[in-house]
Amino acid sequence: MTDAQATAGAVQSVAWAFDILEIMASAGGSTGVSGVADLAGLPLPTIHRLTRTLMNRGYVRRLPTRQYALGPKLIGLGECATQVIGAWSRPHSRSNQNGSAWPVIAAA
Repeated sequence: MTDAQATAGAVQSVAWAFDILEIMASAGGSTGVSGVADLAGLPLPTIHRLTRTLMNRGYVRRLPTRQYALGPKLIGLGECATQVIGAWSRPHSRSNQNGSAWPVIAAA
């Protein structure tokens, strides 16, 4: 899928917010806004506004070091996603086993 296909019909600021979260995650969970701006290719004021919004919602928190880290509200989203994916995958795992004595294990 091309970038144009991936962003067709998307809300740009929402995509940028997810980019920020993914950049923080790939940086080990915390980073400074200038590092995020460099990696996202976005202006610093845009990163500040988006980060502030994510912080106000609990998805990002500010550390005493003035860096930003992934926030606690993401835990609930992750737990819910795990349950939904688990429920969805169980019937598929059983049907893929096809009478084999070996268990089918799904891994991320």
